[in-house]
Amino acid sequence: MEELTLKKKIHIGLFKQAQYMMSTIINTSLVIFYTDFIGMENNTTYGLAILIYGFWNAVNDPIFGYLSDKKVSEGGLRKPLMRKGMPLMLIGFLMTILVPPGWQDWQLFIMLFIGLIIFDFGKALSMVNYQAYNITIADTPQKRSKLNMIVSYVGFIPGALIGIVPTVFLTGDFTYRQVLGVFMGVTISFFIIARYSLTKMPESREMYEKGTSKSSPKYDTEVKKEINKSEIKTEEETKQENKNNVSINTDNELPDYEEIVSETNEPISLKQSFKHTYKSKPFRFVVVYRFLACFFQTIYYNNLIYMMNWVVDTSPIWSLLIPGAGGLIINGLYPYLTKLRKRNGTVPTIIRCFTIAIPGYIIMYFALNIWMLLIGYSLTTVALSALYLFDPVLIGDVDDEDFLNTGHHKQGMFVSIHGFFITLASSAASFLLTYFLDFFGYDGTANFQTPYAVEGIRIISSVLPMSAVIGCILVLKFYPLQGEYYKKVRFGLADIYGIDVLENKNLLDEYKKKKDNNSKDENQNKMHSQSPIEQKLDQH
Repeated sequence: MEELTLKKKIHIGLFKQAQYMMSTIINTSLVIFYTDFIGMENNTTYGLAILIYGFWNAVNDPIFGYLSDKKVSEGGLRKPLMRKGMPLMLIGFLMTILVPPGWQDWQLFIMLFIGLIIFDFGKALSMVNYQAYNITIADTPQKRSKLNMIVSYVGFIPGALIGIVPTVFLTGDFTYRQVLGVFMGVTISFFIIARYSLTKMPESREMYEKGTSKSSPKYDTEVKKEINKSEIKTEEETKQENKNNVSINTDNELPDYEEIVSETNEPISLKQSFKHTYKSKPFRFVVVYRFLACFFQTIYYNNLIYMMNWVVDTSPIWSLLIPGAGGLIINGLYPYLTKLRKRNGTVPTIIRCFTIAIPGYIIMYFALNIWMLLIGYSLTTVALSALYLFDPVLIGDVDDEDFLNTGHHKQGMFVSIHGFFITLASSAASFLLTYFLDFFGYDGTANFQTPYAVEGIRIISSVLPMSAVIGCILVLKFYPLQGEYYKKVRFGLADIYGIDVLENKNLLDEYKKKKDNNSKDENQNKMHSQSPIEQKLDQH
């Protein structure tokens, strides 16, 4: 496996920034750009375009994930696919922002919708492969969290710029052309950086071979057994036996890896890949958790500007304080959360961080000035820090567990379906945001808002995301891939790949103790099965 130096991690992180820059503008600034600068009369029109765009991922992301896994299994690489997606992202993004004020809502809807479809096509092609690449090149939970931490640090300054600069321009007395210039300048600059990073990211076909049964020490022995067994069988009988042996485990018990390893010689179809992916019990929990998390994540970014404009009525300069503090907290917590995860586990760490966010939303609801808003907002960023840091860790764990159950790594499918639900949830959250803005009587072109509209902004910014956070906590409480079952998964991987996949000393000690006990049991069974003469010969 490729050694991940700091320099290589930085190059990996740079690629993500182009996608992040454009996606952040779409997820946070585009709605107020359309309602307040372009002059979209019906706010729900924007939300409807975002909602339909989200459903496009039902077809888009999973197919790209399947094709991505298939290409890699046939000896391909992921970087060429990442490179092809970037121009499509840029074209689609420019279509969404290059719309002049004065157009009718139906014209804006069509331009926005087409631009988002093209953007998502390129994003799926690039980011499904990028995230699957990260899961592969960092092959343990701790390596994945450390890689994601460096990736986040690489994006801290550009991420702060893309969060702060649009906020200043969107809350001040700036024109449409000035805001448009900021959007285009920042995005094109980081697109160039990402293209450069692709040339520096390490990739070789060998790094994907560890993700197949052929790299397992048990593979050669098992294949030899299967060859001997199949010598007296026809080819059709052997294929039918392989199909009958396919087993999807939905309980907290792992099958014997040697029983399924021979199945991995044949590629699985798209239908089988979907079936296997959705039958992963831990993955279903991750999907529900991430779907709910997207509601507070999307509203967290989208509604902050509304809160600063109409609830606490802050100036453009003071508006830098809150997102700036949020970015510092999110990134500053990464080293501590990485150590906490190693000691306590991924899920308990996430639950602890999400619990801290609940009083933050309560404070935001009652915020009377920028300082109360700052305190509440800062507490909610603790949940976002855990969300961003451990997202790839959860998906990596799910893929590892599924590999032990099915004999196939499906990083692309897991990442793509996971991404589909994220986009779907983000689209639904954006639609709810615009729907409730209309419901409470918000008017982006007015000089002031009614008390009813201001109350609506408070509810959208606090009550709705807090409900999503509580839902996430309840889902994670019942997440199956933790505790003793998680240990079984790591021990199963250690049997195949060696002790490097055990991330801390406690796991390593427990694994060695388990192997020693198994060795003693085998020796005792051997002694019981031997005659007294054989036992004496063994002693000599």
